[in-house]
Amino acid sequence: YYTGRYQDCREQFESHRTVNPADVENAVWHFLCVARLESPEEARTALLPVELDRRSPMPEIYEMFRGTMIPEKMMESATDEAASRFYSHLYLGLYYEAFGDQQRALEHIRTAVEDRSALGYMHTVAQIHLDVLERPE
Repeated sequence: YYTGRYQDCREQFESHRTVNPADVENAVWHFLCVARLESPEEARTALLPVELDRRSPMPEIYEMFRGTMIPEKMMESATDEAASRFYSHLYLGLYYEAFGDQQRALEHIRTAVEDRSALGYMHTVAQIHLDVLERPE
């Protein structure tokens, strides 16, 4: 994704679905690749189906990218757990970026990065994404 190889990225996430069909994050990154290649509308049409992902707020994140839940409702579904808060902000930021709202994208990605209570490799991804968003054109 970060090298701009969106077609390869799309195919990678399509392949990964065969071994992990219950991963909302896989479907979202696939969406992001398709949105870059074509459009957010096409990405919605191509959204990979996902079996039940029980992690909070993954089902709501999926519904937001699917277009059946508004972002505010998704945010309300996040629990007080650090991971839930982190993922809600990270994926809301990515959602806003995909739909062209850079200001909101930056706001939510920054919030995800600033929340140091949910460290891990996805936190590093959020840091990298913030660096990309803040990079001068």
